[in-house]
Amino acid sequence: MSNLPEYERIRAEDFKEPTDNEKKILTYLTRFMEPVYRILKQGITLNDNISAQVFTTESFMDVNLPIQFVKNITGKATAVLLAKIEEIASNYAPITSAVSINWREESGNIIIDNITGLTALKKYKMTVVVI
Repeated sequence: MSNLPEYERIRAEDFKEPTDNEKKILTYLTRFMEPVYRILKQGITLNDNISAQVFTTESFMDVNLPIQFVKNITGKATAVLLAKIEEIASNYAPITSAVSINWREESGNIIIDNITGLTALKKYKMTVVVI
């Protein structure tokens, strides 16, 4: 992340004899700049700055499909992104095939109908992000 400037606002006192219109514009500009500066200074986060939902579940593929959960963000979901998936087993082995999910939104719920690229009847822990 790039460094932010030291000053988070512009003041009328910084200008030589500002007009009333310039003072008014500076007031509105400062009202915008201060919260944006604070957000950027703290770092943009998924939970605080983007309307998104993170959902984690454990399930056996093919047995527990479809996977359904209540969507808790406002508006229509535009994407369900697979953030992380791992097999729950005593012998860890990385998933080497491409994994994708087929999903739909229905009556305020996200329904994952199919997950490709996984081995049937194995148990997985999956985290998705709904945006």
